[in-house]
Amino acid sequence: MTDSLGAIGGGQLHGPGGVGLLSSQKAADADGTDFRQVLMECINEVNRLQSQASQATEQLTTGQVSNADEVLSAVRKADIAFSLLMQIHNQLLDAYAEVRDMRL
Repeated sequence: MTDSLGAIGGGQLHGPGGVGLLSSQKAADADGTDFRQVLMECINEVNRLQSQASQATEQLTTGQVSNADEVLSAVRKADIAFSLLMQIHNQLLDAYAEVRDMRL
């Protein structure tokens, strides 16, 4: 699988005259993590929750698990996590569009 977020944090933004505005190394040094890493961890966590919910649902339908409350809880956690990830996605797109439309 290709790294679709490879461009995030991979370079340096330059202002007028080539002066560096943001370096991924400087951003990472501030608190030890960079935005790309945090975003990838969130995506992986949502994926893990969705896999657990799918597995729990399959176990319930095959009779391996009889507690429907745990299955519903796992499905709800996955749904909430995915909804939150989609809200973050939409806000990032809105922020990108706003920056893109700025006049210099």
